[in-house]
Amino acid sequence: MRVRVGRRFPISGGVLPALFSGLLLYLAFTPLPLEAVVAVWPLSLLFALGAVNSWREGARLGYWAGLGLFVPLFWWLIPTVGWFGGFGLLPAIPLVLALDCYMALYLAAWGGFLGYLGEDLATVWGAAGGAAAWALLEWLRSRLFTGLPWALTALSLRSAAPLLQWVSVVGPYGAAFLVTLLPLLTHAALASRRHRRAALLLLLLLPAAALFGGYRLLDRARSPSAGGPGLEVAVVQPAIPQERKWDPRFQTRSLRRYWELTTRAVGALSRGGLRLVVWPETATPFFFQRPSPLSRRVEELA
Repeated sequence: MRVRVGRRFPISGGVLPALFSGLLLYLAFTPLPLEAVVAVWPLSLLFALGAVNSWREGARLGYWAGLGLFVPLFWWLIPTVGWFGGFGLLPAIPLVLALDCYMALYLAAWGGFLGYLGEDLATVWGAAGGAAAWALLEWLRSRLFTGLPWALTALSLRSAAPLLQWVSVVGPYGAAFLVTLLPLLTHAALASRRHRRAALLLLLLLPAAALFGGYRLLDRARSPSAGGPGLEVAVVQPAIPQERKWDPRFQTRSLRRYWELTTRAVGALSRGGLRLVVWPETATPFFFQRPSPLSRRVEELA
């Protein structure tokens, strides 16, 4: 049986469009203000899938999309593992590429599922199933083999405060389902006359309900009667170059910089109820669990 995914997108075997769709998703997690592309990239993957013949073809193109996402996403691990991890730059390249190839399997699984759905993807229930599969795969890759929850769909909501509030209600994977559902409903509205009315109705109601509820959640959080005392938090980020942190010549100087910024934050905000100061994960350039003059300084500061 010939399976057709996205009848409006007649390209078949589109490796380059598949790579582009993964790169498009990557742009949602860069410092550039392009978070909104997360609502477009599933359509670009459907364009790449075109009229595939089997779930295997969908998995193949989904894998290329995964490489388009994770290869640029993890490029910085090569100098990190090579220079700072002690592996050497050239040995680090195949190690990071192996990680890219593994992570791409999750998008391959999603592409295969979309190929399996075939024309059913152009229905409301098919769109819901595709979005649920995406959320499940994000949950899996956040847990399997210790998990690697980088570039989760929910992170693309970082600049949309009303929509971001839903993460506190449905969790990051529920947010992934809702965000992915909208472009899949758009595909259903374009590709199926039978389900067009229902898909368009949901495309109108879901964003409106999400925005309305998100603003209500924001108002409730900002209300003096929200319950519980307020909490002021200071974030310390001195932006010390990575190559200097573990250099013994800069250890004391680096820690002194953290000390100065922390005491400054405490002095500026203590009257307002400062209770928490957050340091980056690589703030202490030594093994903190081993007693040393540097670890004692951190304990004294706390």
